[in-house]
Amino acid sequence: MDQHIARVLQTLEESSLRDDTLVVFMSDHGEYGGAHGLMMEKWHTA
Repeated sequence: MDQHIARVLQTLEESSLRDDTLVVFMSDHGEYGGAHGLMMEKWHTA
């Protein structure tokens, strides 16, 4: 993961876009993707 993030930031730097770009990192625990069988149980909290 770190290598991929570094590649994105490096590409932004090389393209002179880094100063004008906001990079936001987000993650979840997979509940909403069905990884734990909770696809519809918590839809209202998203």
